[in-house]
Amino acid sequence: MKAETLQALLALQLGVRPRGWEAFLPDHPTLATVRSKEDLRGYQAHKRERKLAGRS
Repeated sequence: MKAETLQALLALQLGVRPRGWEAFLPDHPTLATVRSKEDLRGYQAHKRERKLAGRS
């Protein structure tokens, strides 16, 4: 797990927000934003699209 994703997970899911935490949030969806099965499906679809675009 990357440090940015871990920071997002701590901040968004657990409420751990040290000073300046916003600067370390990733600019793309991560598992930290997943809160339901529907969110997970959206996250997985987005990740699949990014991978396919990277192969082109």
